[in-house]
Amino acid sequence: MIEQSLLQLKPNGLGIFLVPKFIFQTAEAKALLKVIQSFAHFQGLLNLPADLFASKEAQKSLLILQKKGPIAKQAVPVLIGEFPIIKDHAKLENFVEQVKSWQHKNLFY
Repeated sequence: MIEQSLLQLKPNGLGIFLVPKFIFQTAEAKALLKVIQSFAHFQGLLNLPADLFASKEAQKSLLILQKKGPIAKQAVPVLIGEFPIIKDHAKLENFVEQVKSWQHKNLFY
């Protein structure tokens, strides 16, 4: 599904995918990484707060990919992080500001 979505994106376009938190710890991880490397730049992976999910197995992350194109480039550093608990408004606001700052420095589309 990720591959088909990447094919539909315009060059330099962003794809944000809701994926299982442990997607890169599965047997299919190598094949997925190969697809990503063929079509896109791996720009980030943000884990959603664990308290949003009933079990560890149900936890999700946001996978941020950017389709290769004339102005797209690999972000350095890649955005890796975990959302703070939603109830902590100050930490959440700070986290969002950090993500915005990273975005302005690293994503071109």
